[in-house]
Amino acid sequence: MIETLYSSLGQDSISADVENSLLDSQSGIHEVTLTKSGYSFLPNASQHNVPAWTIFALFFMVISLGSNMVKEKQEGSFVRIKTLPTSYFMALLSKQITYMVVAIVQVFVIFSIGIWVFPSLDLPALNMPGSMWALTLVTVFTALSAISYAIFIGVFANTQEQANGIGAVSVVILAAIGGIMVPDFVMPSFIQKIMVVSPLHWCLEAYYELFLEGGAMSDIYISIVPLLFFSLILQSFAIVGLKRKNLI
Repeated sequence: MIETLYSSLGQDSISADVENSLLDSQSGIHEVTLTKSGYSFLPNASQHNVPAWTIFALFFMVISLGSNMVKEKQEGSFVRIKTLPTSYFMALLSKQITYMVVAIVQVFVIFSIGIWVFPSLDLPALNMPGSMWALTLVTVFTALSAISYAIFIGVFANTQEQANGIGAVSVVILAAIGGIMVPDFVMPSFIQKIMVVSPLHWCLEAYYELFLEGGAMSDIYISIVPLLFFSLILQSFAIVGLKRKNLI
């Protein structure tokens, strides 16, 4: 800036006295990262993007699980389960446990890429939060909400094409208004008010609480509770839908 000013005044260069005075009077910057648990690290792009796109990927299980639910209805699997000496709720629980394991493995793989692969690509490494128990709890509730949404879509869709189309498009919309694609603080005020209806928003808030603010177990409940209610409501609707269709 000073060089431009001198040039506009017709001077060839800054005088040595002025340049030395500017260099000697520079103020240093001391960076301090404040976190809730005292776990200090500098936030980077990976801390934002890896959890966000992990959530986005988890909710896309609506394509596989939702289509599977529709296929079971079309092939009469629900009727065959009635002949077994068990309830359909046990079969539904086993299906959810299977997808829960798949979701946790998926999160582990994506986070591992952020930790070990990103640095080799000259990208900032993903710094893990201090509380691994809190991270595990957030991951479980995120996977549960994604599973519940997939089951809900699968129950009320009549064809696999409906399940795939409605599921994929709705996940993109929920991601858009939930802050996955664009940070919530740069969104218009009316979007910030309606984003609370998106489960992806609460999943992201819980992960941000850990990755960006260094929160502990006591700091994530404000995001975990909405996810629990979301999962219970969708699974209740799914069971009611199955009963109305005389499938269970």
